[in-house]
Amino acid sequence: MPIASVDLEVRWWWQANPFVTLKILTNGLIEKSAASTELEISRRIATTDPNSEGLRYLRTVLNSFEVVGPDSTHVGLVYAPMRESVSRFQRRLSNGQIPGYFLKPLLAMVLTGLDYLHTKCRVIHTGTQLVGNKSSLQDEIDLVIVDLKPDNILLGIEHQAVIEDLVNDEAEEPTPRKMEGSRAIYPSRNFGDLQSPPGPPKIADFGLAVLGDVPQLHNHPIQADLFQAPEVILRAGWTYSVDIWNLGVMVSVPLAPPQFLRNKIDVDTSKALGSS
Repeated sequence: MPIASVDLEVRWWWQANPFVTLKILTNGLIEKSAASTELEISRRIATTDPNSEGLRYLRTVLNSFEVVGPDSTHVGLVYAPMRESVSRFQRRLSNGQIPGYFLKPLLAMVLTGLDYLHTKCRVIHTGTQLVGNKSSLQDEIDLVIVDLKPDNILLGIEHQAVIEDLVNDEAEEPTPRKMEGSRAIYPSRNFGDLQSPPGPPKIADFGLAVLGDVPQLHNHPIQADLFQAPEVILRAGWTYSVDIWNLGVMVSVPLAPPQFLRNKIDVDTSKALGSS
């Protein structure tokens, strides 16, 4: 399936921010389908109302391309650089909780993004994905749920100097790597601790998003069993409200609480996303 290029924004080397982030996908039917959806949804988000305040809180694809590897062709997506996810940022904190003075404006910006996504773009972020042996759709597959969650809300970079420092550090002290045949494998290098308050957050990962302006409510399985919205449990059909439910779960329920996930009881609310 060919992947159409989307040229939503062009950056030139003489512009203030010449840096971009590349995402190279593995070669599979499902990955290609997700990339195609991401491009389609990105185009819809970027062009529906370019002057909307909510647009700045949604991460869209700037461009796309295909790269030929030793075994197959891979789709590449181009994004503006962002910092880490909210979940990774949370793990940096000593008590694992985001303080209220940070969480409240963060949620306000995320809700502004969701309002634009829902009311103008008519897009629902929550979706599902089939994974397994992906050489063909007839192979054995499993269902994986992809929801609005801290993993796909990314924090903005404080200022361009953060990226420039990372580039200079990599040039002076390259990341350790090992070779397996002709392939180089190396760990990621992160931006380190925040130097100042981060930039605006962005909701990311629209590869499994669905449209909300459809004749009938969606009714296919979504959300982890423990955190399903009432309409999903009842198989009554779902729409935009499932994203708001996921946001509520994100704030009120612990991130990956082992005891809760194992026993399905005794939620330790002291480990929730934020504190007042």
